[in-house]
Amino acid sequence: MREWRVLSTERKQVNDAVLLLGATGSVGESSLKAIQALNKKLKAFSFHQNISKALEIIRDFQPEIIIATDYESFQKIKSQVKIKILYGIEGILETLRDSDITCVINALTGMSGLVPSIESLRMNKRLIIANKESIVAGSRLLFQEQLYENQILPIDSEHWSLFLLLQNIKRERVKKAVLTASGGPFRTFSDEQMKKIALEDALKHPVWNMGKKITISSASMANKGLEVLEAKELFGFQMSEIDVKIEPQAKIHALVQFPDGSYAAHISPPSMVLPVKNALLFPQMSLENWNLSNDTIQFEDADFKKFPMLALAYESGEKGHFHQIVYTVSNDLAVDAFLDKKIQFKDIPLLTENNLGKMIERSVSRVEDIFEIEKEIQQITEKYIRE
Repeated sequence: MREWRVLSTERKQVNDAVLLLGATGSVGESSLKAIQALNKKLKAFSFHQNISKALEIIRDFQPEIIIATDYESFQKIKSQVKIKILYGIEGILETLRDSDITCVINALTGMSGLVPSIESLRMNKRLIIANKESIVAGSRLLFQEQLYENQILPIDSEHWSLFLLLQNIKRERVKKAVLTASGGPFRTFSDEQMKKIALEDALKHPVWNMGKKITISSASMANKGLEVLEAKELFGFQMSEIDVKIEPQAKIHALVQFPDGSYAAHISPPSMVLPVKNALLFPQMSLENWNLSNDTIQFEDADFKKFPMLALAYESGEKGHFHQIVYTVSNDLAVDAFLDKKIQFKDIPLLTENNLGKMIERSVSRVEDIFEIEKEIQQITEKYIRE
């Protein structure tokens, strides 16, 4: 593991008070299942526009506070519930000041998760995080605020798997980390087919049930690129020490390779519920039973030519933190543009590569620096789309 800035070696015990950010998304849904299974207290949650799902969560979990991050949704839901309702990032920050809340699950998408991640650590909460953009773009700021070992627990299946493997294997014994990918819906597509991908095709993931944005990022393998960068930041690997292999069954989520060439793997069902449950219980673990009978596993090399977003992630990671920010924001904007049918699927890497080439590198020491970079990338992206 990375050498953390440890102020206390005490392992913080997480009680029942949880704040769930992004409760109505796919990771939020898995988190709710984990919270319910463990009989944890969901004290507060945030949502964006899915009012019907938010009302369902209120009914089933009886939280004390909800935060709407969309103003129209905030206005609409106020008249429908009698609990405390807050709005936007200010509402999230106010909720984080609640001393009863000791654990924050960040299931937000995109750069919206950065400030809540930083403030969660600053306010001494355990951060259970699926918001990979926070880590890839803001790792230095996050690690500055970390107060104790294992305060940050990643719940993407690949990073949780690596985390568990590295809990039991000394880092100096690991030659390489291997992240797996299902290959997405276009694993077997020809070069010609890749040029004609429709939005409806990209939204059909063969294994995972996810939100639209992450499904598109998975289809382009930008999501895997972000996960490679996340592994670099979380565990201190060099880019040359991280491999990606295609494992279509999504049963193996990560492996580590030893100097002698042998591997240790973490195998589990393709579900986010288990990592969330274990993160909530850490350092204890959930008691589960999974039958490996009749399971088959196959590996393929990742195709960097077919999926240039993966290649661009490696290039960004080699160049450093600034380029990782550009990659992260560019992909986020490109996916939005594709979902809005402003660009084609094949334009996602072209737009990202354009932005990486246009942005001038600078130092990043404050969260404001990241948002200034984001604003500039938005302007370059808008110009690219217009032209």
